[in-house]
Amino acid sequence: MRSYTQGKRATKGYKNRDMNDETYKLRRAVIDIMYEFKDRYSIPRQTVRIVDRVHGTETHDGWHNVIGYAGMGGNYVHILSSWAGKSRRKLLPLVAHEVCHSVKAIEHDDNCLLMSPIIVDMTEEQVWKHCDKYLK
Repeated sequence: MRSYTQGKRATKGYKNRDMNDETYKLRRAVIDIMYEFKDRYSIPRQTVRIVDRVHGTETHDGWHNVIGYAGMGGNYVHILSSWAGKSRRKLLPLVAHEVCHSVKAIEHDDNCLLMSPIIVDMTEEQVWKHCDKYLK
């Protein structure tokens, strides 16, 4: 299991954004969704960070277009700043996907809308239905 401090660091090719008013606003949007998860499911505290891609630096194989990532069972979620500012309709499926990785170490599944490695548009009802399957 990852320690709390490991969840604070960005992964290879990404960096944590400096905390300022803009970053706080982006992080707040993600944390507001996290509170909904806490209300619906018995999940541990999640460390949330907003990150930026460091262009020109090496990433893990296949990670050059990642918009969010989480520690598998590590209780931390990192969301790319350009996505943290998206509408709730776009952000909710991404956060839900990462929470499933973070809390239950759910792997990608091409046959599941929520856990597909490619984030797809979903209704809020679809998101919660899939989350019920994984998190209840």
